[in-house]
Amino acid sequence: MHFRLIHAGLDVAPILTELEAAPDLWDENRDRTTRAETAHAASSDIWLRYFPRDTLHSDADFQREGRCVFYPAWHRLPALHRVLWALVSTLQATEVGGALITRLPPGGRILPHADSAWHARWFNRKVYIPLKSNPWCINRCEDEVLSFRAGEIWEFNNLVEHEVRNDGPDERITVILCFHSELDQ
Repeated sequence: MHFRLIHAGLDVAPILTELEAAPDLWDENRDRTTRAETAHAASSDIWLRYFPRDTLHSDADFQREGRCVFYPAWHRLPALHRVLWALVSTLQATEVGGALITRLPPGGRILPHADSAWHARWFNRKVYIPLKSNPWCINRCEDEVLSFRAGEIWEFNNLVEHEVRNDGPDERITVILCFHSELDQ
């Protein structure tokens, strides 16, 4: 009901190779993982696209309307480019929003939360692309629970309560892409 499989079988090896060659990209921007009462404290991020960094000074700046720009990390991970642009076409998106890569260690948890800021509402199509996962990494969206496999592309509704638990022995790395589309999901 809240999850929709868009594609399976994406070769994630080129993306992982680029990530392994750029360990300095992790946690360049820690706003999402260190802000007060964040659900994401256990994770690490690579910000690929979001509101311009020089406009983000307070918590309120993350809640306002705005347009996104690509960050320097985007240019160092070109294997993701074709995936993003293919999804623009697939979803018939009219605008690309935020884009990031998250890493959740074994035993890590993204706490239950529902996204409600302007960005989450305007960019109404949210896509997860697991690059690394394990069968014990659980994604919950309200009462629906799934374990995503690397190379799958999932769309889900982030406006309702959701969480991630990594109860497995391996880290989970996921690309999160946000799009605006005039079409219903």
